[in-house]
Amino acid sequence: MCDGSLLSLPAPKAGAFSQAQLNQLELTNSCPGCDLSGVNLGFGVHLTATNLQGANLTGAILGGVLWTDGRTCQSSSIGVCK
Repeated sequence: MCDGSLLSLPAPKAGAFSQAQLNQLELTNSCPGCDLSGVNLGFGVHLTATNLQGANLTGAILGGVLWTDGRTCQSSSIGVCK
């Protein structure tokens, strides 16, 4: 479940993630097919049981995120949870 810290992110740059879709992720814990490219989810965000099927996470900073399968992404995780 997302922990509420997603909504405090800075405004997206052109061609980057969609703030509306980031809000959708926060509110519904589901964002299949969303453009989350370049988003900084940062440490402490919980995405366990979140539907991100087909989401674009290119360049997304995922270090410290509790991933959809329950593992914690390594600090070097960008675009893919390692």
